[in-house]
Amino acid sequence: LEARGSCAYTIRLAEHLPRQGVLAQIVCQTAGDVLHVRNRRLPIVEYPNLDFPVWRHLVEREMLEVMRQNRPALIHVQTRSSLAQGQRLAAALDVPLVVTMHDFLAGRETLRVLPERFQRVIAVSDPVKTGLLEHTGLAEDHVEVINSGVEVAAEPAGEVLDIGRKVPVIGAAGPLERVKGHTYFLKAAKRILEHGIDAEFLIAGSG
Repeated sequence: LEARGSCAYTIRLAEHLPRQGVLAQIVCQTAGDVLHVRNRRLPIVEYPNLDFPVWRHLVEREMLEVMRQNRPALIHVQTRSSLAQGQRLAAALDVPLVVTMHDFLAGRETLRVLPERFQRVIAVSDPVKTGLLEHTGLAEDHVEVINSGVEVAAEPAGEVLDIGRKVPVIGAAGPLERVKGHTYFLKAAKRILEHGIDAEFLIAGSG
């Protein structure tokens, strides 16, 4: 678990699924980078050596033994890097597999999903679904678009303070990583200013 959107998605699922009668358990390498989850008492199981090639098979075997004692009804994979492990566990436990795609496949990257081992691929937006169908052999009816939920305050926000600013502020929020496309944001900002439009641009993120 890291401080990023896909992990926030996972945490929201674990928090709200019990209200629908579904018990969820988060399995990850570490939750140490998302300190606030410790205070939420979420059902998190950490396997620190999950990504180490030498230990991976031993860790997976341990995970499988634990899951056999309390067999899940479904395995929901949240990252492509965990997909192969999720497939092996789902096959060994004979349970359905669902994978959520939070972003686009890069270049010649493909999604190696065995059709008989999964029920659905979830795309967080229509463009992500379109990209998936173009780069994989998935059938359209196997990819479901479910937009990411956003937490909202129970009470409406208070009155916005008008300080007389009339210049629009255009923002981008997210990790400062190449894949997030901040380069395009900056190029767009440059073009807007070159056209004489008075605006301010704000990037918020870490990295």
